[in-house]
Amino acid sequence: MIVDTGADFTILPRYRCVDLGVDLGKDCLIKKTAGVGGKETVFFLKKKIKIKIGDFQFRIPLGFLNSNNIPPLLGREECLNLFKLTFVDFQTAISHE
Repeated sequence: MIVDTGADFTILPRYRCVDLGVDLGKDCLIKKTAGVGGKETVFFLKKKIKIKIGDFQFRIPLGFLNSNNIPPLLGREECLNLFKLTFVDFQTAISHE
């Protein structure tokens, strides 16, 4: 995933819902968003998903963009905002304080 400090939420392209067994109609809430790329429809899971970064496990909100033309984005909401991020020489360091 791309660490995206400009992304409010963690978002995956639509086709990833198949890999995760997510039914967009049953498992998600539909919301309209607007950002740098324009207006989009996002399908947010009704339940948070469990992720692991290093030794730290937690649950985050996850959305699927109604497009397959975006990379997976790791966003701030209940995720990156929990960590100290350092960007140096094209490398990202993540630590939990």
